[in-house]
Amino acid sequence: MSSTYVVLACLISALPGPPGVRYEDAYIQLLPVDKTKCPTIDPVRDIAYHLFTRNNPLMPDVLKIGDDVALAHSHMNFSDPTVIFFHAFLESSTGTTAWTIKTAYLQRKQHNLILLNAPRLEAGPWYFTAAGNTRVVGEYTATFIDYLVSRGLQLQSLHLVGLSLGAQMAGVTGSNVRSGRIPRIT
Repeated sequence: MSSTYVVLACLISALPGPPGVRYEDAYIQLLPVDKTKCPTIDPVRDIAYHLFTRNNPLMPDVLKIGDDVALAHSHMNFSDPTVIFFHAFLESSTGTTAWTIKTAYLQRKQHNLILLNAPRLEAGPWYFTAAGNTRVVGEYTATFIDYLVSRGLQLQSLHLVGLSLGAQMAGVTGSNVRSGRIPRIT
């Protein structure tokens, strides 16, 4: 029975769906995507990193681990402070909260503002599955940060900001970064 569940969890994770609907700022889907059972991350459907700066405040650059071409053609400026925002349960990087955070940071001064987008993994009504996925998202994001550090990001200019389950993801990320210690997690 247990191995059947793992196979089904991995199969569901590989599907384009599961079917979901957005209601106001909440994302609800028919079935959970349980990455604790099948932890392989799909960088297109599971987690995306959307970079905004004052030069691209409306249309993000999408960054991926190991994609040096996308990074080179992005608006990322390693001389500017970098903030990664982790959205809450039910939310995404396109929700009101994430866009309010983005707008506030970019109005204040020039930043690299990266909005983590993982609505499939943090969808409702599957709170316990989303909570379990927090570890996988945090570990994957730590690898993303290590990649950025290898390309020029200075950890002392990095600030992780999380809301609700996003705060848990930020904490897991901070404890799994291998390239040094993140100075600020909020």
